[in-house]
Order: sequence, then C-alpha cells, then structure tokens
Amino acid sequence: MADAPNDPKADLKARLARKATSAAPVAAQPIVPGAPPPEPEKPKAPPKPTQATIDDARRRAAEADQAAGPSVESFSVMGPERTPLPAALPTGPRVEYVEVKGSEELPEAAKKRRTVLIIAVLGAAVVAFFLGRTVAGSSALSGLKESILLEAKDKAKLFEDKKPTFALIEGLKQQLVSVDKVMQGFDPKTGDITTLEKPFADLIGAMAKFAGNKQAALDPAEVMGERIYNASLMKEVIAYAYATQTFQNDVANAVGEAQELLRANPVPPPDRQKLSVIAEPDTFDVEGLGPVPLSKGTIVLQPGPPSPVQLKDATGAPLKDAAGNAMVEFYQKVKVEGRAEAVQIKTSQLVVVDMAPFWNNLGQTSKRAVLTRLAAVTSKLLDQVKKLDPKAVIAAIEKVGTAGEGKSEEPKAEEPKAEPAK
Repeated sequence: MADAPNDPKADLKARLARKATSAAPVAAQPIVPGAPPPEPEKPKAPPKPTQATIDDARRRAAEADQAAGPSVESFSVMGPERTPLPAALPTGPRVEYVEVKGSEELPEAAKKRRTVLIIAVLGAAVVAFFLGRTVAGSSALSGLKESILLEAKDKAKLFEDKKPTFALIEGLKQQLVSVDKVMQGFDPKTGDITTLEKPFADLIGAMAKFAGNKQAALDPAEVMGERIYNASLMKEVIAYAYATQTFQNDVANAVGEAQELLRANPVPPPDRQKLSVIAEPDTFDVEGLGPVPLSKGTIVLQPGPPSPVQLKDATGAPLKDAAGNAMVEFYQKVKVEGRAEAVQIKTSQLVVVDMAPFWNNLGQTSKRAVLTRLAAVTSKLLDQVKKLDPKAVIAAIEKVGTAGEGKSEEPKAEEPKAEPAK
C-alpha cells in the first residue's frame, strides 16, 4: 500500500483500523477503600519521525502543491510576463483532507490572509490619497484666489501712491502738445523755423528737469514685487512701468542730443565777434600782367597798448612840424598767429574786421538744424507719451479686485438706436 498513496480503498481501510483501535475500552481498576487514588498514566511521547516518514511527508506535500497550482503570491499585476501559466486541474481519484486543529496557521492560509490584508491597506491608501488630493486642491485654489485679490489691492495702493509720477508725465505731455500745435501752424516753405526758438528753449528746459527727476518713472522691480499670482494682470502693470522708464530715458537722450548740436557750432558773444589783423602790402604774380599789389592779413591774437615814438632826423634831433610841435608815431606790440615772439607794428597797420554778419549767418544755420531735429524728436516723444495714460491699467486692477470680492457691475440698458432718416 505504501506504493499507492492515492488508492482510496487503502486509505479507507487505514482509517477504519485506527478508529477500531482507538475505540477499544480500557479496563477500570478496582477501587479499594482507604487506598490513595492511582496516579494518572503519563501520555506516551509520539514516535520519533524516521527518514522514511519524512520523505513520505515531503512527497505528499509536493504532490499536493503540484495539484493545487501556483500560489497567489506568484501572480504579478505589474509584470504579467513573470506570472506562471495556470496548471491543469488534478485528475484521478478524489483526495479528502482531514481538518485538524491549528490548520488556520498553515503557511498557505497565512499567505492568503497577508494578501487580503495588503490589498485592503492599498485600497484604503488609494482612497485616502485621492480624497486628500481633492481636499488639498480645493484649499490651494481658495488660497490662490485670496492671493490674487490681495495682489490687486496692493497694486491699487501702489498706483494711488504714484500719483506724483503720473502728474509729472502729464505735465511734460502738455508742453509737448503746446509745441506740437505751434509746429502745426508753421509752414517750412515760407516760414523761418528760428521763430520757434523760444518754445523749443522752454521745452528743452522742461525735458532736462524731467530726465533728472527720479519720480518721473516707475521702478519695474518695485511694481513687480516678490511673487506674481495673476500673470495676465501683472503683465500689463509691469509693461506700463517699463514704458515709463523707456520714456524718461528717451527724453534724457533727446536733451543730450540737443546740447551736443548746440556745442558743435558755437557762436561767440557780440563783443568777441570782431577780428583784428595786420594788413601787410604784398604782390601777386599774374601771368601777362606781372606783379599785382595786394594786401595780406595776419590774425592778431592779442594786441598790446599803443605807445608814442618821437621821430628824429638824420642827426638825431627831434622832428617838428611847421607849428613847432614834436612829430610822433604810435607803435604797438601784437601777438600774431604762428609766431612765438611779439611783433611791433605801427597802429596804422592794425585793422579790425567786424565778423558779426558771418557769425550771425553761421549761427542761424546751426540753429535751424537744431530746431529741425528737435521738431522731429518732439513728434516722436508726443506719440510715446500718449500711450502712458495709467487709466487703462488702473481699470484692469480694479476689475480684478471687484471680481475677487464677488461684486458685479449691473448691465447698462442699451440706448435705442436712431432710425435712419427716410
């Protein structure tokens, strides 16, 4: 029978034999009065397993595992390629197992309980994760809305504090508009642009003050702050701050350009518009005519005071005129261009030339060039400053703050359209 463990008849006979043996009554010992009760029999120790019984138990366990198929732990959801194929159902005679005490502690039952517990814990963790994510997302969204509202209020207060900056920009804008009106009435074909010298001089002075005033533009870093919550709103606010800064830089560049143009061709004051030269007789050879007399001039850099010189005859006696007065000539030392030493000349040789017409003509030409350039720069700055009206940005800030507080503007009734005249 040992060679056929799966034979049901042999198994049944073995069970019946065990039951018959265990059911045999044990003869009771007679009770003797006054005698001590007999000591209970000590339980016999179970027989020690032999190698044969161990091998037989291992063989039976291997056959049972093979018949049961792969365990639950062998299956993998994330790695189906590592999951073993299902084994075929056992065939042959039906094997019944006797349930004994403590069978719930067998390894297979413990593995099943661990699997069920792990699945339950993972399910609870997934539910807790999604629930926490939903609650956290709702809390984060509420916090973001509050931050956007606080940001709008902060920018509204900032623009309220920057009213002096907007006043400076508006003041320069009005001066640009006034000069532009004067230019609109000027005809370059028939008029002289130098007549606009006074308005442009006042404008350059105002532009110089505006360029040197730190309050004339917004600081983009101050407007931006440390964090940005409403990107669309802050894009408009920061762009406006950079526009004011760019306008101030362009005004400063225009002032610097005008000053450079004025220094490029300086006109001396009236007391320095006279030129002193030494008139010296000279000749110039002309073909067919010979030497032709002419006068050349040497520019006098610094004329000295004239001094009288007594004229004398050949004997050294002073000369006198018919009335008996001493005859004198006036000489002076002058420093001329190109010579290191001073030159002594007669005062009659020193000629003073009035250069005022030349300087006036040159000065007017330079002035026309400067004013023409200023006219072009003024038009450009006027177009630029017209885009610096803060009302649009302030309205956008107020709109975000109103929406955050839950207020809504009442819709205005549409005005009836006028019917076209028949």
